[in-house]
Amino acid sequence: MQVKIRLYGHAKRLLGDSELEVRLDGGSTLRDLIDRIGREYEKEAGQFFDPASNIRFPMMILVGGKDHRSVG
Repeated sequence: MQVKIRLYGHAKRLLGDSELEVRLDGGSTLRDLIDRIGREYEKEAGQFFDPASNIRFPMMILVGGKDHRSVG
């Protein structure tokens, strides 16, 4: 599946773009996406994720326009 990621604020400045497109296998999870971004943007990822791939600071993550915590 193709996933479009919109970036704002610090993420946009750090990665130098307002959107990323990532191809993931069907059945992938948000954790898979976060891990993939961490690998592809290894240098920048340390600003967003700790060594265990946990998000370092408050960040809004929407899936299909809904808060990721409310998506099943």
